[in-house]
Amino acid sequence: MMKTAWSNSIPMFIGNTSYEGLLWVPEVKLMPQVLQQLDAGTPFIPKELLATEPSKEKLDSWSAQIRDVHRTGSESTPDNYMDLCSIYYFVFPALRVVHSRHAYAAGAPVYFYRYDFDSEELIFPYRIMRLGRGVKGVSHADDLSYQFSSLLARRLPKESREYRNIERTVGIWTQFAATGNPYSEKINGMDTLTIDPVRKSDEVIKCLNISDDLKFIDLPEWPKLKVWESLYDDNKDLLF
Repeated sequence: MMKTAWSNSIPMFIGNTSYEGLLWVPEVKLMPQVLQQLDAGTPFIPKELLATEPSKEKLDSWSAQIRDVHRTGSESTPDNYMDLCSIYYFVFPALRVVHSRHAYAAGAPVYFYRYDFDSEELIFPYRIMRLGRGVKGVSHADDLSYQFSSLLARRLPKESREYRNIERTVGIWTQFAATGNPYSEKINGMDTLTIDPVRKSDEVIKCLNISDDLKFIDLPEWPKLKVWESLYDDNKDLLF
């Protein structure tokens, strides 16, 4: 569908939160045996690669690559598993979209962001439902607290870091919607930055990291993404 998408002619602003995988906290608590899926590696081999009917050696190799890039010890931890979920369900698919844009929408820029503002002062109801309070990290959908109102939203002091982040976030998204470029020197903290779209020739994807400060940095997840990309070395046509 991406090959002929109507949106191929317009700019794209795509990204993730910095710890999407916190979404799986309830699963890890209720069913700690899911960690064994990472120890095996095989359950996370992409389905389109399994459809190529790979040899047992290839399956073992893919499983080991997945296991090795996410485990920090001899056995998987909850953080290892949630890190895997971050990449598998969110960040790697976003990278595949970027590759697709470069192939089929070369005339329209694509910008990458990473939402890394962590606070429980203004919290999205979905997070309360999934995680409760006291869990550190920027989970899936946490950015919505700073883009839209919610049942738990309230008026904040203008000098608070949360209020400043709302102004900054709404400014970035509004600027992109209006111009096709998220940059504006009028946005607090952006006047000292240079923000470029992701280019096909880039050796490392750079992102707009949105935290207490704005930074244009190498995507921190990039080393892991390169490993996931390498699973497709013999089937590059399946990557995007």
